[in-house]
Order: sequence, then structure tokens, then C-alpha cells
Amino acid sequence: MPASLVVIVLPLAAGTLAFVLRRWRSIEVLIAAVACALAMLVLAQPDGASLFGLEINGRLDLFGRTLQIDPRDRSALLLMFGCGLVLIVASLRTPENWTFVPAGMMLLGILSATLMIRPFQYAGLLYVVAGALGALLIQAEHSGERSTLGATRFLVISVIALPMFLGAGYVSERAASVSDPELISGAYAPAVQFLIIGFGLVMGAIPVFTWVHPVAKDAPPLTTAFIAVTGIGAASFLLLGLMGDFAWLRNAPLMSGALSTGAVLLLAACAALGWAQNSLSRVLACGIFLEIGCTLLAIASNTQQSIEAIGFGMMARTLTLGLFGIGAALLRERNGGDEFSSIRGCGTREPWLALAVGLGGLSLAGMPGTIGFVSHWLHLRAIGGNAEQVALTVLAGISVAAGVLRGLAAMFQPADGTQPRANSMLADQARGELWTVGIGAALMFIFGLFPGIIAPLAQVIAQGYMR
Repeated sequence: MPASLVVIVLPLAAGTLAFVLRRWRSIEVLIAAVACALAMLVLAQPDGASLFGLEINGRLDLFGRTLQIDPRDRSALLLMFGCGLVLIVASLRTPENWTFVPAGMMLLGILSATLMIRPFQYAGLLYVVAGALGALLIQAEHSGERSTLGATRFLVISVIALPMFLGAGYVSERAASVSDPELISGAYAPAVQFLIIGFGLVMGAIPVFTWVHPVAKDAPPLTTAFIAVTGIGAASFLLLGLMGDFAWLRNAPLMSGALSTGAVLLLAACAALGWAQNSLSRVLACGIFLEIGCTLLAIASNTQQSIEAIGFGMMARTLTLGLFGIGAALLRERNGGDEFSSIRGCGTREPWLALAVGLGGLSLAGMPGTIGFVSHWLHLRAIGGNAEQVALTVLAGISVAAGVLRGLAAMFQPADGTQPRANSMLADQARGELWTVGIGAALMFIFGLFPGIIAPLAQVIAQGYMR
């Protein structure tokens, strides 16, 4: 049996079982964690290995489509399941929609399939499915006027991306018959344009029509973190794989130019808006813009150093967005919102949540000593030849840090009528918050001070995509 089938079926089956057992939160999280761990065990096997009768590089033919774990994608898939595992376990302590674990696991399986399916244009079909699952994650248990904007935007963007992928596949197949060297570049140009638009949409990299801000506003913060980590990561690795497969895409001047331009626009928007936000959700969205911009610049460079930065950045994003999301989610639940006016004065009675927001947000901005700083340093080193891009990236990070600090300042401002937390919440919730935030903060500093612990996985990913 090909391992690609197992890697897809495991999260889908776990999501279905979690849906049936959704009344028991601990059990559904355990099911999801076991499924992720088993998928990681399968993916950790070397090339050509056979585990329990599974062919690691086995090929699955399905209705004329091929699903196969390419050796270069195996480490990337391993990283995706590892990041998903961390965020799903973290959700045990946060108020999430009931769809988080069931739909989240199914989304993880579908995004994994986008890396394995060929011809590549059928990844567009899978993105439509991913869009529907993402909409369930965002919208469940949420109602009211304009409450559907985040879910609708995420789904519509996925649907719009479908003809872009299909068009790129059609044009590239037609262009393959062109033999005149002077006409080859022009024949493939429309396919490059289609792919630029398609990936820009699914990654949220088009500032005027992005899913990032609406999703951050409507979805629980940890749900936003999960979609950002897995979605951006899967799209990045898929694009890197296509650039490795097709010289017409890799060598197209339009590709590197569009990626760099999109990154500059995102970083400029982040630098201009990050400091001025008035809610934790909007600060989170600006931080995601910063991450997408850094990722696009690294893809445009397409060097082993830049791909290593992408892999390490995904690990850093999991911890930073996860820790920030835990704090923001609990503050939103207990204060009726995460606007700075709503959380004013709650810092003294919610110290662990303030710590989660502060450390997670500042690490997202690149604070020295944290894993976020290492991630930013790797990205800046990858684009070190362009002083303007380096300066803009640093400025965007400072702007996000200013937004986080404004939120923390609001949390520790005196507020009239502030009530202490109810006694029934003290023992259980305070203890759970201490352990959850404490472990997250410790990992953030440990990996920030000793990045060599996890850097080898990023190096293996980079070596695979540069073969």
C-alpha cells in the first residue's frame, strides 16, 4: 500500500472520529494527536523503506491522478504534521469552535494532498475543499450581522484560485509542444501569471483582497494561527516544488519580480498599520502579513539558505502564533472581545495571558532571544543583498512590536469596575494557564537561544528542494 494514501486517510479518519466524539474535548484532541504522530512516523522513514507493508515512495493512481510522496516533500509534510500537532494540543486549554479538531484534521489532510497530487493543477480542486473546511473552522458557532465575512472571504478566495491553477495546467501542457527557443518563454508566460495569482490568493498575499484580516477578526485566534501555519506552509512548499520541477517557472523573471513586489507591498502595509491597530486580532493579522512577506522574499531568492529560512520560519510561526493565540483567545472570551478598550485593566488579574500575548507577539515581531528573532535573522540573511528589503522587514517588525506593546499597555491601565476572576475559575484555569503558557514561553526561549536543536529539520527540507 502506498504511504501517500495513509498520510491522507489518517487525518481524515481522525477528523471523522473526532466529530463523533466532539462532546469529549480531551478524547478528540488525543485522537488527533495520535493520528498526527502516526503520520509523522510514516513520513520519518527513509527513501525506499517499507513500514508495516507501506511503500514510502509508493504511487497511488486514482482516476488518472497520481498521489505520491516525493522524497523532497517528505520532510515538509513531516513538519506540517508536527506543527499541526502542537497547535491542536494547545487548543485543549482555549475556547475553540467545536469544528476545530474535526475540520482542522481534515484540512491538514487535504493540504498535505496538495503537495502529493499530480498533475499539479488538481491542487486547485483540493484548495476548494480546503476553503470549505476552513470556512467551517472560522464560522462555526458564530452568527450575527457581517459575521460571515471571514468564512466567506476564505472560501471565495479558494474558489477563485481554482481556475488559476487549471488555467496554468492547460497553458503549460499546450506550451510543452512549442519547440522554437525564442517562443518558449512567451508560450509559458500565461501559465506563470496564472500561478502567481493563484498562489497569491491562497497565501493571502494580495493586500486588497486577502483572507488574513477578515479571518483574524472572525475566527478564534488559535484557529487563525492554525490556518496561517498550515495553509501558508503548504502553499510555500508546493510553490517551491513546482519551481524545482519546471524550469519555465523557476527561470521566469516575472515570477521573482512578482514575489518580491508582493512581499514589499505586504511589508509596507504591515509597517504602516501594525502600530496603529486597536485590537489583538488586528495586531495578529499584521503579524501574519509580516510572516507572509518574509516567506515571499525567501521564495523569490530560491536558495538553500532561503528555503532553510522558510522551514525554520514555519516552526517559529507555530510557537509564536500559538502562544499569542492562546492569550488572545482567553482574553476575548473573558472580556467580551479583544479590542484594547475591552481588555483595559485586565493585566493584573490575568498575568499569564498578558505574558502569552506579550511574548508571543514580540517574538512574532522578532524580539532578540526568542525563536522569532532567529527566524527573522535567517530571512534577513537570505535577502541580505537588498538593503531596502532588509530595512522594510525590520521596520515592519518594529511596527508589529509597537502594536503589541500598545495592547499590553492597555491591559495594565486602570479601569473602573474591574472585577476579579470568579473563585470557581481560580484553581483549575489558573493552573492550566500557568502550565500552558509556561511551556510555550520556555520552548520559545530555548529554541531562540539554542536554534540548533530544531534547525536540522529545516536544513533537510532545504537540501531536498535544492536537489
